[in-house]
Amino acid sequence: TLQTPQPHNWFDVRIGRSNILLNNVCNTQKNFVGVKLYIRKPVVDVYYPALEARRNEINQALGSEPVWDANPAAKDKTIALFHKTELSDPQKMEEALDWLVQQTIIFYNVFSKEVKAISFPK
Repeated sequence: TLQTPQPHNWFDVRIGRSNILLNNVCNTQKNFVGVKLYIRKPVVDVYYPALEARRNEINQALGSEPVWDANPAAKDKTIALFHKTELSDPQKMEEALDWLVQQTIIFYNVFSKEVKAISFPK
């Protein structure tokens, strides 16, 4: 679903499960764009281990090896892919945004199916 644009360096995309979303980021100071599956605390103990158990299959479906952040100190977990480039160059910015759109579509197609296949206890 579309959201009203806000003055952030990220944009969320819902994937059909509460507390799990895609997070698009664009950091012009550090020159990167990225897409993250963001799993919030209320559901992280069920969804992250279930996804991690299918890590090889998921990486293969994504066609890439994202960073699986199992940081024990963090309450929320992410699975992220980043693209570093020179965002001050208009052509490279265009290429980076194209990359971001394509990766967001891939992440959506893969992770929306994966999270919907996981049973969450009520």
